[in-house]
Amino acid sequence: MDNPPVLPAELRTVTIIGLYRNGSPAIPKWVTNDTWQKTGTDFLIGCPEWITGGVYHQMRAFAKRVGHEFLLTATDHPTVRAHLNGWNLSQGDGQFQAYGAQAAPEDRAKLAPGGAYRLQPINISDTYRWVVAPETKSLTFDE
Repeated sequence: MDNPPVLPAELRTVTIIGLYRNGSPAIPKWVTNDTWQKTGTDFLIGCPEWITGGVYHQMRAFAKRVGHEFLLTATDHPTVRAHLNGWNLSQGDGQFQAYGAQAAPEDRAKLAPGGAYRLQPINISDTYRWVVAPETKSLTFDE
């Protein structure tokens, strides 16, 4: 009887459940303002997926394989491109995970203050993908 090897558990689909600006009450206190500024992060993309007993760099491994590009869309406003910026945050126990993202510098001037932006991932793979939960709230920019 064949006994094929078991592939290690890995994140393949990550569900976007929240878009958080700096100061959001959904963000744990251990996430500092200094890091926001150093990384150029405009918002965090929150997700619930966490493989218990998995390696601590599971988010980084997923980020290497998934599309990094997104569109921010808002009614009556131009579409703004955004991308992951390499900042991954995890409490390490499944309670809080997020990816740092920022608006494309050349599109930043298109952001409309108070516009309610929805995030649309640009998936590049059928295996490693983003999915936006229907209840994910829009993101607003004040600047």
